[in-house]
Amino acid sequence: MSNETQKTSIQIDLGELESRITWGKRFAWFLVVCGAIAAAWGLYIIYNDKTDSLFLEKLSFVGSFFQGAVGSLWALAGLMFIYVAFLGQKQQLLLQREEMEGQEKQFQSQQESIKRQNFESAFFQLLNLHNQNVVQLQGHINGREEKGRACFVGWFNELFKPDFRSWLLRKSGGNIQTINIESLNVASEYYLDFYANNRANFAHYFRTLYHIFKFVKNGDIPDSEKKRYASLTRAQLSANELAFLFYNGISPYGEKFKPLIEEFGLLEHLDEDKLLHPSHKNFYAQKAWK
Repeated sequence: MSNETQKTSIQIDLGELESRITWGKRFAWFLVVCGAIAAAWGLYIIYNDKTDSLFLEKLSFVGSFFQGAVGSLWALAGLMFIYVAFLGQKQQLLLQREEMEGQEKQFQSQQESIKRQNFESAFFQLLNLHNQNVVQLQGHINGREEKGRACFVGWFNELFKPDFRSWLLRKSGGNIQTINIESLNVASEYYLDFYANNRANFAHYFRTLYHIFKFVKNGDIPDSEKKRYASLTRAQLSANELAFLFYNGISPYGEKFKPLIEEFGLLEHLDEDKLLHPSHKNFYAQKAWK
């Protein structure tokens, strides 16, 4: 049963108890008044009795009258007051329970807030570390020294994609027809050759990026929130970074990363023109593109 359902149930019970207590008090006082009226009526009759009855007989009559009619009414009134007192104790217990549940809910809310703060603190530290890694990147591309995110532009547009055909020619001995360029193994092998020449930059870059998404997946936050933090990280990646992420994921180095790429839809904004071949899109499940 949820907290809201429990709270509603307690409020209903409190409402019923309050109604019972109100009517119980009214009925009890009604009995007290009836007993008082009966007592007054009995005394009035005895006082106005003009007979020559003995005084002790009159006292006996008064005692019997009070013990019978008046006593019964007041005894019943006493029972009603006891019942009202019992209901009052039950009401106090429900109020205490409601207060305790309110405190528990507040405590849980505070705990959730602390968890979120701890998660966000660690998340943004990792994201900041990743951005620092990007800033520190250096690459020698076609006689130029590139730094930072510009390295990915040069690596992909001037080296990785243009050299694919040359690599195929070398691998096939000049006859590309003997190689299936739609094969995952071929694409992975080509990426591994390129990776080997840029290991110093790529290894640290993808390791940090992988740990960010792994941290989000294992984070102690609702699943509905994880997608938002993953999207925030993905927004930091350029088109060329997404292209390298694509091919890193199908390589042995991205064996653990690929499931996260698919789970969080990290290829949603990847332009298919960045692929070495259009058929390579099938290397990932459809959810990776959503």
